[in-house]
Amino acid sequence: MPQYLMFAENIYNKIKDEELFSHDCIENMNLLMTCIRREIEGTEFKLNLILLILLNCSVDH
Repeated sequence: MPQYLMFAENIYNKIKDEELFSHDCIENMNLLMTCIRREIEGTEFKLNLILLILLNCSVDH
């Protein structure tokens, strides 16, 4: 099994077993990024992040 699939399975199982999933998408994304960083620590893998800034623009009329 490719190593990245083992990472994915380990991360999923940890989040599922510890019941860390929530209904908040942002919280889930932050949790996922933290778990990925911890899982690849000490390996040859790197996490390349692309920062997306989403702005909620609302105009009062």
